[in-house]
Amino acid sequence: MQRSVKAELLQLGILLILDAGFYFWFIPAGIQDPEGIGLADGMAPSGTARIGAVLIALIIIIRLAKLVLAGRADGRYSAQELTDADDEQGKISRPLRSIACIGLCFIYALFLLPLIGFYPASLLLLALLMAFLGERRWVHLLLLPAATVFFVYLLFAGLFSIRLPAGLLVEFFSG
Repeated sequence: MQRSVKAELLQLGILLILDAGFYFWFIPAGIQDPEGIGLADGMAPSGTARIGAVLIALIIIIRLAKLVLAGRADGRYSAQELTDADDEQGKISRPLRSIACIGLCFIYALFLLPLIGFYPASLLLLALLMAFLGERRWVHLLLLPAATVFFVYLLFAGLFSIRLPAGLLVEFFSG
């Protein structure tokens, strides 16, 4: 097994343990749910955190399964299965790309979200992240973020009855 694959398996294992700690320790200790809240009242405050933790665990488990199943009988992994084409071409290194994506997320959380609101900021963030990670087809750059944000709207506004932040500009112009 290649050293990079072993390192990724270790990192994913640590992340899964941290996610479990978040789900089983941090959420019960840090998020207080009101007494007697039901689905008719909307989702309990800890519910969204629990859904997020479950989705993160699912993503980690899928990646772990991909790494384990991608191994051949001799324990070797092909570069095609585990790396991006951009990494092989040397356009931008994976660590630099990761740092830049984290920077984009900070800009989103600290500036865009409070200023323009969740939905437009999320559209912009998803499109930028997809473009930065290599997507070049305009149809995908426009439709996938729009579909994702629409799904989030249906889930939170429709099912959970949770209003996401509108932003200062929306509040300013709406009165």
